[in-house]
Amino acid sequence: MERPAFFAVLTVLLCVLCSGARAQEEPPQVAATQQLQIIEGAEHFAKLETGEVTLWFDARVAEHQSKGVHDQRLLVVLEGQVLALADCSSDGPCSLALTDDVLRELVGGGAFFAVWPAAVPAQVGHPLPAALGADGAPIDPKALVPEMVVIFDRDVISGKNLDTAADHHELPIRYPGAVKSVSCDYAACRAGKDRVLLFHIDPAAPIVKMRYSLADGFRRAAGSKQLAEGSLKLDLERCSVRAPDIPLLSRTTDHRFFVRIPRECSDASIEDIVIRTRPAVQVDVRRELLAEDSAARVLELVFHRVPPGVESLRLMLFEKNGELRRLGDTRIRVTDDYEPVQVSLKVDGVGVVSVIPSNRDAALGLRYGSGIWLDDIEVADRPGFYSARRRDYGWQIRGEEGVSGNVPLRLVYKPEAAAAFFEGATQSPESMELVSFETDVVLPVQRVNIPQRLIAGGKASFFHVTCGTGADTRKLAPGKLERISFSVRDSCRIVFERDRIPMQAGTQRLRVQAGGFNEIILLEPGTGPLTVAVPAGDRVEYDTLSVLIAHDLLSGHYALGSSQKLGEEVRYRVLLSDSWVRISVTTALPTGLFRFGPTDINGSVPLSAGALARVSIVQRSGRDFPVGLEMGPFGTDLSGSAGFSMVAGVGLSVPVLNRNTALQASFNIHAWLEYSPTRDVAGDTPLAFLFGPSFTVGQVSTTF
Repeated sequence: MERPAFFAVLTVLLCVLCSGARAQEEPPQVAATQQLQIIEGAEHFAKLETGEVTLWFDARVAEHQSKGVHDQRLLVVLEGQVLALADCSSDGPCSLALTDDVLRELVGGGAFFAVWPAAVPAQVGHPLPAALGADGAPIDPKALVPEMVVIFDRDVISGKNLDTAADHHELPIRYPGAVKSVSCDYAACRAGKDRVLLFHIDPAAPIVKMRYSLADGFRRAAGSKQLAEGSLKLDLERCSVRAPDIPLLSRTTDHRFFVRIPRECSDASIEDIVIRTRPAVQVDVRRELLAEDSAARVLELVFHRVPPGVESLRLMLFEKNGELRRLGDTRIRVTDDYEPVQVSLKVDGVGVVSVIPSNRDAALGLRYGSGIWLDDIEVADRPGFYSARRRDYGWQIRGEEGVSGNVPLRLVYKPEAAAAFFEGATQSPESMELVSFETDVVLPVQRVNIPQRLIAGGKASFFHVTCGTGADTRKLAPGKLERISFSVRDSCRIVFERDRIPMQAGTQRLRVQAGGFNEIILLEPGTGPLTVAVPAGDRVEYDTLSVLIAHDLLSGHYALGSSQKLGEEVRYRVLLSDSWVRISVTTALPTGLFRFGPTDINGSVPLSAGALARVSIVQRSGRDFPVGLEMGPFGTDLSGSAGFSMVAGVGLSVPVLNRNTALQASFNIHAWLEYSPTRDVAGDTPLAFLFGPSFTVGQVSTTF
C-alpha cells in the first residue's frame, strides 16, 4: 500500500473511533485513540516513541530499541493470540513489519506490543505460550503502550474578529482539555475545557493578543518543532462590514465599490471615515447612499487603482475621532482574467471582417476565459468612433459615418450582483457601472466596401455612357457596337450616378479604360453625378473607341463575401463614322483571268493591269462588305497581243495589309463583263465574260 493510501485508510478508522471525543463547535485537527494518534496532513509527525518501542507509521515498521535484544522477541498480542512477531538474533534494533490487519488492531486499541524471551517458542496465530521465571512462576507479558500525544497543525484556539459591542466572546478550543492556561492584552480571558472566554475588551485597542500554554499530551506543530505554547492576534471589529460578492478588476483605475455598515457602530460623516487596505491601495469614500434599513449605512467607495498580482484585498474601515478608531473589515476578491480572449466582427453578406464598419452594422463577438463576464461586462459607446447595442446574439456595433482611425473597445463592468446589493434600497447609484476599461485589441474604424453589381437587368446599374452633342446626345447600350459621327468623336462621356450606390456598399473602386484614359476611380455614395470625359485620341474614321469599366479587385479595397460574383466588367464599343457607302479607286493586277466568249477569244488572259473603282457597303464594324460593285479600264494580255478593255461587275475583296489606308493591299476574285473596243476593230467579238483573281495595291476612297 502506498503511503498516501495507507494514511487515508488509517485516518478514516481513527476518525470513526474518536468521533465522540471531538469538540462540538469544530472538528479537531487530529485523530487520536487511547494508544496511538495521527496528525492529519502532517506525515513528519507520524512517529511515536516510548522508552522501548518506536513505531513509524509511514514505513509500517515497529522497532525494539532496548540493549541486548538478541535474546528477546518483539510481538503484537491481541486477546492472548500472537498477531505478529520478530526474532531478535543480534544486538541493535529489532524491526517488526506491520501488516494492514495488525495496524488495524493497533489503531483500534485492542492489541499491544510485548517483549518476550526468545527461548520461549511463539507462533503467529497461536496463543502466547507461558514462560516461567527463575522461581517457576509464570511471566506476564509486558505491554508497551505508546504515550498518547495530540499534535495540532494550526492554532489550538479558533480565532475570529471581536465585536467590541458584545459583552463577552467565546472562542472554541479545537480539542477538549488541550489548553492549560491563557493570558490576554487589552482584555480579560479565562480558559475552560472546550472554550476560552474573553470579556472587558478595551474598545480603544487595535487588537487583542492572546497567549496560551498546552496541557500535557498536547503539542502544536511549528515547522519541524513541537511547541507546548502558542499565541494569536484577534482583530477588534466594531462594525459588521458587508460588501457585494463581486471581484474587483485589477489594473483598472477609479473603480467604484460599495460597503454597508450598521448605523449604530458609527455616526461619523464620510469625511471622517478612513479606508485602508492590505495590500495598500488608495481608496476614498465618495458619498453615502440611503438604505432601505434606516439602521444601515451604504458607502460608495472609489479605488484609485486596483493592483495587479493579488487575489484579494483586506478592506478596513476607521473613523477619525481624535485618533483613528477601527470599525471593522471585510475581504474583497480581485481578478485579472476579465479581458476578452477573442474579439470577432461579422457583417451580413460578407462574413468575418477586421474593421468596425462605419457604413453598416456588424455583429461583435466577445469570448472570455469565464462565462460570467458575458453578463457582467458590457460594450460602451465611444462618441466620435462607434456606438454599440446589445442584441439577442450578443452585441451590434457600428462606426460613426465619416470617421476613420484606430480605436480600442471600451468595456464597462456592470455586475448583476452589484445591482442585487441595492434591491429594496430607497436610493441606489444612477448607474451600476463600476469601472470602464479599454481592451488590448485595437480595431480600425472605416467603411466596409462591397463591390456592387455593374449590370442589373441588362443595363448598367449606377453609370451610363453618352455620345453626341446637343439634341443628338444619346445613351449607349453596353456590349453593343454603336456608330457615331467621326466629327463628334470627342463627345463621349461616362456619367457615374452616385445616388444609385447604397450607402452601406461603401466606396467603389473602379478601373476605367476609355480611349487614352486608363485610371482608377474611387466612387463615393452621395448626390450628384460624376462625369468622366472619354478622349478619342489619334483616331481615324472607322476606328473603334472602347470603354471598359470593372472593379479593381487586386488592391484589397473590398470586403469580399462568398456569395459575390467577381470578375464582372462592362464594355462599350463605338464606331467613329456615320457613313454607309465607300467608293474607292485602286490599282489591280489580274494574273490569272479566264475569258469566256467565242471560240477564237476563249481562254486564259495571262497578264493584265488597270485601275479599278469599287463601291462597297460599310458594315457596323467599320469594315467594308467583302462583295462590291467594280468597274474600270484595263490593259489585257499584256504579254501577248495587248488590248484595251472596260470591265464592270462584282468582286470579292479580302484586305491583307494596311487596311483602310492608302497602302492597303488585297486579294480579290472578280466576275466582270468585258467590252474591248480593240477587238471590235479587228472584227472579233468585243464582249466577253472575265473571271479570276487579282492583287490590288493602294487605295483612294471616300464615304458618304
